[in-house]
Amino acid sequence: MLRIIRQFFGPRQTAPQPEPQLETTLVYVRVKPDRQSTHETRIETPAAVSVVPTATASVQPPTRQPKPARKPPRTSGARTPLANLKVFSARQITLLRQIGCRTDRDLLRLTPKRLEKRLADFASSQEHGLDAPLAPPIDRIRSIVRRGRWAIRFAGRFDDMTPRESLLLRAVHRGSRQTLTQDSAGMIRRDLQRLTLSSRGQRILTLDEIPDIDRVKNWIAQARDSQNAAAQELAAATRFRVSSPQEDSQTDVPVVPR
Repeated sequence: MLRIIRQFFGPRQTAPQPEPQLETTLVYVRVKPDRQSTHETRIETPAAVSVVPTATASVQPPTRQPKPARKPPRTSGARTPLANLKVFSARQITLLRQIGCRTDRDLLRLTPKRLEKRLADFASSQEHGLDAPLAPPIDRIRSIVRRGRWAIRFAGRFDDMTPRESLLLRAVHRGSRQTLTQDSAGMIRRDLQRLTLSSRGQRILTLDEIPDIDRVKNWIAQARDSQNAAAQELAAATRFRVSSPQEDSQTDVPVVPR
C-alpha cells in the first residue's frame, strides 16, 4: 500500500532522454525578418523544439575572388634599343639613327639594297648641309651595320648569349659554332683574360664582363647539339637523294626520270 501511495503522490523523476545524433537528425531553420541586432531563431526537430538566440546575419551571395593576372608571354619580336645592346658607341648610335636604325629589329630588317639607298640619301644630306659635322666614310658605316647584324644573329642562336658576348667571342677568334666547340670552356676564358691585358682588349673588354665558366660550357653544349642536328639532316638528305648499289644493279627496273 505504501509503495502505491509513493508512486502516485511522490516526486516524479523523468528518465534521461538520449541526445539526438547529428548524423540522423533533421534540422529546419526558420529566420524571422527582424531589424533588431538580435532575434530568436527557432530550431525544430522531430524529437524536441528549442529556442536559441543568434545574431543577425545578412545573407549575401558568395564573392568571387579575382583571378591572378597572367604574365604576358615573351615574344621573340620584342624590340631592343641599340643602346641596350652594348655593342655600339654613342657616336655609332647617332649615325645609325640618321639612317633609320633605332632598334635591333630595324637593324636586322636593313637589307643590302635598303642600306645602299639610305647611305646614298645620307651622303646627299651631308653634302647639302653646310653646318653639318663631317661624317665618316660610307664604308665605315657599312662595317658598323654588318658588325651589329652579325652580333645580333650569332647571339640569337644561343639561349643565354647577348650580342655583347658574341663580339667578345669574335675577338678571341670564336666567331662560329665550329671554332667554339674545338676548345674547352677553360681555354676560352683564359683567352678572354689575356685579351684584357692588351690595349685593344682594354678598350672593348673589362674583367667584370668575362662570362663565367658555366655559361661558356652551356654555349659549347648548344653549339655541339646544333652541329649534330645539322649533320643528321645532311645525312638524311644525302641518303634520300643517292640511290643504293642494289638499285643500280637491277637492269629490269625502268629508270624514272627525275
